[in-house]
Amino acid sequence: MLKLPKIAFIFNFITPYRLSFFEKLCSYQEYEWLVIHGKKEKEDGRPAYTGVLQFPNISVNYFETRIGPFDVRWQKGVFTKIREWKPDVLITLGIPSILSNWLAMHLAHRQGAKTITWHCGWEAQAGNPYSLPIKHWMAKRYLSLVDHTLVYSTKGAAYLAELQNGRSENITVCYNGLEIEPILEREGEYRIRGLLLREQEQVDKKKIFLYVGGMLTEKQVPLLLKAFNDLSERENAVLWLVGDGPDLSKAKQLAETLKVRNIKFWGRVIEDVDIFFAAADYFVLPGVGGLALNQALFWGLPCVVSEADGTEDDLVLEGETGFRFLSKNADSLRRVLQKCLALSDEQRISMGAAGRSLVFERSNVNEMVKTFLVAIQQLTK
Repeated sequence: MLKLPKIAFIFNFITPYRLSFFEKLCSYQEYEWLVIHGKKEKEDGRPAYTGVLQFPNISVNYFETRIGPFDVRWQKGVFTKIREWKPDVLITLGIPSILSNWLAMHLAHRQGAKTITWHCGWEAQAGNPYSLPIKHWMAKRYLSLVDHTLVYSTKGAAYLAELQNGRSENITVCYNGLEIEPILEREGEYRIRGLLLREQEQVDKKKIFLYVGGMLTEKQVPLLLKAFNDLSERENAVLWLVGDGPDLSKAKQLAETLKVRNIKFWGRVIEDVDIFFAAADYFVLPGVGGLALNQALFWGLPCVVSEADGTEDDLVLEGETGFRFLSKNADSLRRVLQKCLALSDEQRISMGAAGRSLVFERSNVNEMVKTFLVAIQQLTK
């Protein structure tokens, strides 16, 4: 019997939006698959999937703590599982703070395996002059253990190449993608329910600015509240915020303090969140993030963004699929929101169509899986 190459994937924890990626990737029968993932216990506004996983997997305990400006993570049992299973290719997340990944990659190499890391290509402490050099040093060391790197964006690829002294031959852009097939199946339903939601909320003739994401410090929701509150055309606009997290109460308190009108906090919505995208006119990402841009573009929403996770440079093209504002600058964001309100419906729809094409052509799960398989095939020849 022909022995299939073994592919092990170490993931921090499985989120709902990654389910179809793993299901599709692990469905390729040319390989034997194993996804090792943590069990999430801490509530931080990023929900983990809690149902039955339909792909080969094993869960391990996931620990996380804070040391100064750094998060330090560990997945207990990963080392033992890699030693026992002996993969031919080990795939990790490009997060050097997951210390167990270092040991797993060292062990994999000693066992003759190749390694791939999946990197977002940006740093949360990009503006911190003290922690950033340490993070760069850690990232360089981490990348030195990797045979190939897959990265979310062209901006991320350039960043990682710079860390490797200009070496880019082992870096491939794998656009962070949205699973569009189940949304397509229900698109007509969602559009009808989106129209009904607008009627229910009595905002038929107003433009809806939508935010969907965690209520976390790095998401910069207070910035959006301040910018929206300063809109001179605010009577013609509505702001909807969908999401939950540790900073939700602070955001609500700020809205009350500022006496922001025409806004609504919807809380966490996981099932059928596409109804909100179908109902909205524009999507705003005031801080970091990524896949929400893909989802908004799928629904034909021009996007407003500054610096997110690097994917914005590939997705939000100034004046074509959305607008950019200066990072952490409420006045700049306000001016961009006004620019949106000044667009005609024809201009808005045209921008939305251009963004939707990007998602269909390259930024979707099917294209991600293809890119992963090419990288794996190259290492298992």
